[in-house]
Amino acid sequence: MKHLFLVLIVFVFIQKGITQDSCQPFFPIASGYMWEYEEFDKKDELTGTNSTAVESIRLEGENVVYTLKAVSDGPKKKEKNHYENTFTYTCDHGVLKMSLENMIPNETMEGMKDMEMEINQTEMIIPSQLNVGDKLDNATINMKVSSNGMTIMNMTVTVSNRVVEKKESITTDSGTYDCVVISYTTNTDMGIVKRTGSGREWFSPIAGLVKSETYDKNGALEYKRVLKSFSTGS
Repeated sequence: MKHLFLVLIVFVFIQKGITQDSCQPFFPIASGYMWEYEEFDKKDELTGTNSTAVESIRLEGENVVYTLKAVSDGPKKKEKNHYENTFTYTCDHGVLKMSLENMIPNETMEGMKDMEMEINQTEMIIPSQLNVGDKLDNATINMKVSSNGMTIMNMTVTVSNRVVEKKESITTDSGTYDCVVISYTTNTDMGIVKRTGSGREWFSPIAGLVKSETYDKNGALEYKRVLKSFSTGS
């Protein structure tokens, strides 16, 4: 899924004296951090932009909870292409737990905003240490949408075969970064309609998600997101 950006994934936390020693940094996140991305289709044509900023950080028991806000626009900023979403990540004893709601395309969420939604999921988990060859846990999200008691859509997305594939240095408009590359498979089940795809994400300990690509069932590129700028707010 193209919005597995989900996926601004990250951990460094120092704010107002609150810290969690077990969440050592691999991907950065702190108050004031902001990422700006450009999104491209398979023809390398610009299809939209996305900016994600850290809104707040708080303690819940022994866990650290990060609230982020993402703003997406089409290539030309128009109201119909504008979508905003707030989501959370949790740092739980050295493991980052991420909601998969951002795997649902913006246009789908926007079209369902006035309907009743029931979302159940097993969060995506990323440990604080990543080594080439590591296999990561699967994650699943199920979304049931109804209106006036009638089910309109029942969709399940499963992310599996998550592997730390390699280390690689890549360059974008925002700079050059040494990254780890995580590959994965996605399966989308909407009953009659089923879809299989795959993807890769490049993560840097300096800037978090630097690049992501998604592919169809034959391995052909469908979509990519590239970091245009990164700011720590300092």
